[in-house]
Amino acid sequence: RQTRRQLMKIPYGVSDFEKIRTEGFFYADKTQFLAELEQLYRYVVFLRPRRFGKSTLVSMLEHYYDLGKRERFDALFDGLWVHSHPTEEQGRYLVLTLDFSRVSTDAGEDALRRSFAETVRGGVRTLLLRYRELIPALGDLYPNLDNVKDAEALIGAVLDVVAATSHKIYLLIDEYDHFANRLLSAGEGTVYDTIVKKTGFVRTFYATLKSGTRSGAVGRMFVTGVSPLMLDDLSSGFNIATHASMDIGLNELAGFTRADTERAVDEL
Repeated sequence: RQTRRQLMKIPYGVSDFEKIRTEGFFYADKTQFLAELEQLYRYVVFLRPRRFGKSTLVSMLEHYYDLGKRERFDALFDGLWVHSHPTEEQGRYLVLTLDFSRVSTDAGEDALRRSFAETVRGGVRTLLLRYRELIPALGDLYPNLDNVKDAEALIGAVLDVVAATSHKIYLLIDEYDHFANRLLSAGEGTVYDTIVKKTGFVRTFYATLKSGTRSGAVGRMFVTGVSPLMLDDLSSGFNIATHASMDIGLNELAGFTRADTERAVDEL
């Protein structure tokens, strides 16, 4: 048993691409799909069941497109398909990652709103710290970051700054519908309708992202989730995204193929 553990490390519960690549975890290469994504889609929603590796996929995209990680390209992607076939947009974006699986749904609507805003604030904080030397105006936002309470105001301030530069954001949203699905499964349909439909704060937030694509601040967007329900309810507030989950060409973008599984068994 000890010998097997040394031969193969299974990244169960580990979704950090850099950790997987630098610490010798098993990784199923999905980088061959990057060129197709660039050519066919600009704002894409990609839905798959839980435990399909969506968060690992998002992390891989972050490390590939982040202009601050360009010097790490060889170290992180050597041996993968894209290392020999880099795309034109590799390492060209400011990357903003939001993980909505962290949003709390157990303490009422007001707490949910605060949790949603805090999740956005965390992603924005990382972006400001990562790029404030490159774009000083982003650094100017940092001292007042905790004073902005609404998620749409937080993201709107960042998009306004980036729109005035030559840079663009690659926006990565993981588990976009996690909190919505929890509300619906708990029978909280009224709360769901209040926050998602009409003038709800979730709808307003995504409408702000839509305006960011028009201003040029958001260059690309990749959104993961489980269900299209909330996407449908956002309707015109977020009608810019292409629902690519049924694209047969992207069928193997997440999850293990038979070949991946056989390789894993052979290595074990």
